[in-house]
Amino acid sequence: MDFEVARSPQLHNPIPDGCVLYLPLWHNELSGSVLSSCDDFRHACTVTGATWGSTGRIFAGGDDLININAALTPLAANTTGGIGLWVMMPDATPAAINSLYSFGDTNAIELIDMRVETDGKITCQAWDAGTAQWVFKTNAAVMADNTFKFLLLVQNGTSPVLYVNGSLEAITYSTSTDKTKWFSALTGLDNGRVGCISYISSGNVQFLTGTVGEAFAHSRALSAGEIQHIYQVTKWRYS
Repeated sequence: MDFEVARSPQLHNPIPDGCVLYLPLWHNELSGSVLSSCDDFRHACTVTGATWGSTGRIFAGGDDLININAALTPLAANTTGGIGLWVMMPDATPAAINSLYSFGDTNAIELIDMRVETDGKITCQAWDAGTAQWVFKTNAAVMADNTFKFLLLVQNGTSPVLYVNGSLEAITYSTSTDKTKWFSALTGLDNGRVGCISYISSGNVQFLTGTVGEAFAHSRALSAGEIQHIYQVTKWRYS
């Protein structure tokens, strides 16, 4: 069967203009170890370990990940945009940090990262050449055991914010050196990961234990209405 099935109108429904990466990981046409993203770029993404299931890719910790290095090219010059995913964790207060979605510098402390802390709260952060530019954490625990959540980190050019299930989440900054920093400023980024992070010569670390249904990246800051639309047209798969 030709892969164009995965580019049907059904799969394009949740993708506003500016989408540079879309991985509907629940779709059976993305069940192999090498994936082509369902966007205009058709990025080649490789899977290590994470097994396919009807609601997405199942990450069992260890060394499970999806390599999304190819998405860096259309993201590299962006001053605004967003990255997000549908994710479920069997243990919403994990024993160690679980990185959900990241871009890193393999050999230095430079990164954009979204991760789950041991208290179930979400931390998002950007570091440039060893210096934290912005770091925030949700005020409340976001994750719940065996419950899918739609998380979208948006950089609007002024400061990053986090949407959870289509609604703006309350956050507190621990670092706010320069809250405008995004991909265009982080010129050392050379890898992208779903399910872990790779930076500062540590290899792949902070592996996710859970299921990822879809992953998105956008080259512009989506409006609140667009984010709510994505949530509404995709949530039926995860309820």
